[in-house]
Amino acid sequence: MAKQESTELSDAQREELQRTLRMRSLAAKHLGYLLADNGTATEKCLVANMKGVSAGDVSVCGAKTILFEELRQFKSLAGETKEVPCATVAVLEMSDSPVHVHASTLEYYIVLSGQGKFILGAGDDEHVVDVQQGSVVLLPPGQPHGIVADDPDVPVRALLTFTPGIAPKDEPEFRDEEVIHARASDRLREIQERA
Repeated sequence: MAKQESTELSDAQREELQRTLRMRSLAAKHLGYLLADNGTATEKCLVANMKGVSAGDVSVCGAKTILFEELRQFKSLAGETKEVPCATVAVLEMSDSPVHVHASTLEYYIVLSGQGKFILGAGDDEHVVDVQQGSVVLLPPGQPHGIVADDPDVPVRALLTFTPGIAPKDEPEFRDEEVIHARASDRLREIQERA
C-alpha cells in the first residue's frame, strides 16, 4: 500500500500540538456510545465492520477511521458543559507518530498489518520494541509512546481502543495528552545514535 501524504500531520501541525496539548486528568460524564459509520446499532450493542475500512481523517498519530465513539460531557475552562464525541475504537494507519503521553487514557493496539518500532517510556526507562502483524500492545496511562513504520511507504495499521474515549485533535481543551517529541523517527534516531 503506497503512503499517502494526507495520512500524517504536517510539521506545523505537529509543532502546534506540541505547544497546545497538556497532560491532565479530565473529569467528564459518560453519556453513552455512538456508532461512527459502517455498522449497525441494536438496543444492546453496536456492531461495526472493519472490512473495507480505509484511511480516515488525519489524527495526532496517523490516519484514523473511527468505528465507535464515546459521547462524553466535559466542563470547559469557561465553566460551560459541552458534549464531545470521543474516539473509543478506531483503525489507525501510522507511519511516524509523535512520541506522546496520556494522563488518564488506556490504549490497546492490535497490529493488523505492517511492521515498525514502538518507542516506549522515557529517560532511563525508554526502550524500543519491534511490532508486526499480530502484535498486541497495552499502554497504561502515563506511558510515553510513539511508533515509526519500518517502511515509510507501508504504514503500521492497527485496531486501537481508547478508555476513556479521546476527544478529537480540534478539541485540545478536552484531550489528556502531551506531545514529548514531534516525530518518533527523530527520537528513534537519537536512541540508536546513543546506543
